[in-house]
This record gives sequence, structure tokens and C-alpha cells, in this order.
Amino acid sequence: MVDWAKEGIDQILVIVMGSYAEVDLTDLVQFHHDGGHTITRVFDPEDPLGISLLDRRAVLRELPSAMGEKPRPSRYDFMGYVTRLSSTIA
Repeated sequence: MVDWAKEGIDQILVIVMGSYAEVDLTDLVQFHHDGGHTITRVFDPEDPLGISLLDRRAVLRELPSAMGEKPRPSRYDFMGYVTRLSSTIA
């Protein structure tokens, strides 16, 4: 990811297998952009879904912060279809 950020990629979508969720990625990107967030994590009512949208500044750790604090991720609440996977092997 760091290499992509160094090459100028503005946003990186990270999906960790563990659930199948029909997330509207366009809406996620719009929420992230409109809120000026640097890190946005997707949650359903139970848990995080393993989906995150990161700005290049967050990946490169170029964020100005007070007293060295890490940026807090924003929370995108997803209420659509989700199935937890018991295995990532088909």
C-alpha cells in the first residue's frame, strides 16, 4: 500500500475477507470525501466488516496531529445485506 501511496494513488480500498457485504462503494467514497475523513471503516450492527477506505496521507503517515496522536477512523454504518463467511476457501 505504501508504494501505491508514494506513486500518487489518492485513496486505497482495503477488503479483508471474512464477510460478504453488498456495500455501495460509490456511497462509501462520497461519505469519506464529504466528511474529509482520512480513514473510514465499514460496520454493520454486529461488527466491523473488514472494509476500510484510506487516504494516501494516512498510509504515508503525513497527517498533522496534536501531540503525536493517531487519526481516529470514521465509522460508515452499513445496514444492507451481509453474510459472515465461515471460510474464505471455496
